[in-house]
Amino acid sequence: MDRVMYNNIFIPLTPTEISVVKLLIKRKFLSKEEIIHYIESKFGKTYTKQYIVVIVHRIREKIRLCTGRELIDSKYGGGYKLKY
Repeated sequence: MDRVMYNNIFIPLTPTEISVVKLLIKRKFLSKEEIIHYIESKFGKTYTKQYIVVIVHRIREKIRLCTGRELIDSKYGGGYKLKY
């Protein structure tokens, strides 16, 4: 079972959200297009840039609610990276 934990705190994420977080952990910076390409190949569905914005927003909210921290940074029109 895939899980995301931060400082021993379980963060309940969907399979798509977990895939995005794993990709962010592996890469220093990700464009929306890179995220779309990755999850489309993984799940066999078509995604839009707006959908990626929504997914990242949901991930941020869940992380913030569970940990009190903002761990995903964004570059306007560019993409996302994890803050350590």
